[in-house]
Amino acid sequence: MSTQDQPTLPAEDADEQDTDKATSTTGDEAFPSLTIDARGVAERFRRVGDWEHTDALETQEIRLSLSHKIQSYSEWTDLIAPDFDPHRPTVWKGDIVDRLFDQLSEHYERPSSTSDDPPHWTLSVSGSATAWRRFFMEYDQTGAEEHEHAYHAVAHLSQLLGADIASDGAALAALDLINEYDLDHSKDQFLEDLQDDADGE
Repeated sequence: MSTQDQPTLPAEDADEQDTDKATSTTGDEAFPSLTIDARGVAERFRRVGDWEHTDALETQEIRLSLSHKIQSYSEWTDLIAPDFDPHRPTVWKGDIVDRLFDQLSEHYERPSSTSDDPPHWTLSVSGSATAWRRFFMEYDQTGAEEHEHAYHAVAHLSQLLGADIASDGAALAALDLINEYDLDHSKDQFLEDLQDDADGE
């Protein structure tokens, strides 16, 4: 199905009958609390009927809301699969949505198969400044020395913010690391992100 053929459903049409929600909150409580939130238009496929020689497949267009708490570092790398390369997208949002679909009991597809920025979908990873700082300083370590590791953490937070997948918690964590380790890194992007979030409230 092409993007042009796919109608955008207004938010007010989402109700208990056409909205599916999947939430996962169990796991290792010691891991920093980072949650993936995704919302958008999807097609749900399911087999109907009980006929021996007939296979019937029902297709229904719905609005889908997903919230998943990341359980471990390996799950972060499997679901988010970040590629901190400044010359190409840091994350492929469409692929992340598809990986979330794989965890559901029923079969879902997006109206567009694009890997980068899927139409009709919003995606974010939320977490407090403490959670983001712990994640990058304790789990996603890059650099031989702590100062170097902190610099890489700030660079990666900058790329996640630039990809529009993280928000104020990540910006606050980056500013905290810059101040604590006296890093030679601009604060402008992080301050602008915080201002944009404040203006959007």
